Amino acid sequence: MSITVEGRVREARHVSFALLAGTWLVLAGLCTALLAACQTTGGGGGGGGGFSLGAPSPQMLGRDFGAPTGEKIKIALLLPLSNKDPKVRTIAQSIKEAAELALFDFNNPAIELVQKDTRGTSAGARFAAEEAINEGAELILGPLRAQAASAVGQVAQPRSVPVVAFSSTESVAGNGIYLLSFLPSVEVQRIVEFTISRGMQQFAALVPAHAYGNVVAGDLTRIVEEKGATLFTVERFDARAGNIDQPVAKIAQLSERIDALMIAEGDPALRKIAQGLGASTVSGTGVGGGPGFQLIGTGLWNDPAIASEPALHGAWFPAPAPGTRQVFEQRFTTTYGRPPAAIASLGYDAVSLAAALARAPFGLRFTPEQLTDPNGFAGVDGLFRFRADGRIERSLAVLQVTGQGFQMVDPPRQSFAGTNF
Repeated sequence: MSITVEGRVREARHVSFALLAGTWLVLAGLCTALLAACQTTGGGGGGGGGFSLGAPSPQMLGRDFGAPTGEKIKIALLLPLSNKDPKVRTIAQSIKEAAELALFDFNNPAIELVQKDTRGTSAGARFAAEEAINEGAELILGPLRAQAASAVGQVAQPRSVPVVAFSSTESVAGNGIYLLSFLPSVEVQRIVEFTISRGMQQFAALVPAHAYGNVVAGDLTRIVEEKGATLFTVERFDARAGNIDQPVAKIAQLSERIDALMIAEGDPALRKIAQGLGASTVSGTGVGGGPGFQLIGTGLWNDPAIASEPALHGAWFPAPAPGTRQVFEQRFTTTYGRPPAAIASLGYDAVSLAAALARAPFGLRFTPEQLTDPNGFAGVDGLFRFRADGRIERSLAVLQVTGQGFQMVDPPRQSFAGTNF
């Protein structure tokens, strides 16, 4: 299936922007009605103080970039639209719709979005990639899962077609696969560095007894050691089996030895764990009147429902700055009549990135040099850039849980300037 403009979004008003090579590129004047929200979100790679309105000029992108030549630039979007799991199908549909929204916002008739269903299998993903490349796709966006991304990479790499996948499994990155996702290591590093900056050095962790928990535990162990801090223990639990009380009790016994406890879990298990900690007999007063240590979390905490739990009030977690994300969610809801899935923004940012890079002539677009520009790009979820090994680096804020919602206690960086790459 190929589309250029999705009819359902024609009546939606324009609200999009992107950053390329450290220069703000505002697309189709889409920030006019929401300029205030955009400005509060913060700048980009060039350290600019906000957004400029109007059509982008070719000079902004360099002499090798210019107006469309009339050629068709095919970009493939691979998603598990017919996956057996209805939850996965819902997420895939939401990413698809967000991608179509970005396509409409850019309004570049030269770009053709070639949509392929991976059917939720590695074989389906491989077939979809082969079909898309044979149809002339110069860039592949997706798929969603790690095994599917690996299968697509095996097809795309020999044909020199880069893949911007939505998987958060770092091991599949590299050899032409770039991960546009939220990597646990990026989130853990952000929150650990912030916590240490507040004078805390003694850590412990509660992680789920499955793959995600293992990844977070490994990242936390490595990062805490690199920062010269101490990780006393990592306790694992199985929320589905109700195995929470014993690990929580073990953490409670360490209350006088640790400064911060990471809980790598989302709602509703997170609230149950916090209640257990808050009701423990640990001396001292900390988060929510409970134990005397700081609660910290991962991106799984970015759910408004957790603000209703008093035991979590005062806790910190890493997340994109809210402003731009709220603009996207409002736009999506207005267009489609329902809110987007949590990771739908990846579809929007992927197409926005592709459309910006597509301004280069054939042979110079979607190159490793373009994709790994150290100044990065700005999207719905803030500033990001790709490393040479395909992993993503994000500029995240630190949010604090309050009874009124989330409050930003440390803003994201405004630029990647001066940071290692």
